[in-house]
Amino acid sequence: MSKVSIAGQPFTLAWICEPHNCGDAQAYVLFAPQARQAWALLLSGGTKQRWLGKPDDAVKDAILSGVQ
Repeated sequence: MSKVSIAGQPFTLAWICEPHNCGDAQAYVLFAPQARQAWALLLSGGTKQRWLGKPDDAVKDAILSGVQ
């Protein structure tokens, strides 16, 4: 987990993966302050992306900053 800032507010970015398949099934989850809301980016198959929680551009940028 790491801390990221959006418009001066602290958010928490977490990364998880499917055991024994991290290269092909990953999720990046961004939590708003006090966990009031969350958004996620699911990555699979190396190129397939799926956004959850209807993130705006600032949230997408914050999540993508953590993608490795």
